[in-house]
Amino acid sequence: MKKTNKIMLAISMLSIILMIGIISVSIYNVYNAKDLPFLNQPVNLSVNEGNILSWDAVENAKGYLILIDNNAPIEISESLYDLTDYLLHSGEKTVFIISVLAVGDEINYYNSDWSEQLSYNR
Repeated sequence: MKKTNKIMLAISMLSIILMIGIISVSIYNVYNAKDLPFLNQPVNLSVNEGNILSWDAVENAKGYLILIDNNAPIEISESLYDLTDYLLHSGEKTVFIISVLAVGDEINYYNSDWSEQLSYNR
């Protein structure tokens, strides 16, 4: 056998082994995908006169993410958040768009969808 043919054979065999590996991983992922329920979406967002953001607690949530004006999400464990510090550092801005997501444990529940947006005018 020529050296070129041996190299082509080796490349073909490696390609087949790689394809088998990819197929095996794909099959594993399909059969081991978790079919978990999603948490309910947080509802009834409001901000009181003391700048406390609150919403109805979501059953089985391990925490929440708060998104204010598409900035980095704030991670908390309760269904309320004091906005005072955030507002103090926001300059002269007066309108804020806020959403909340309930965080699942990824073992029994997936995260919820983001809540409806709350437009808060200070």
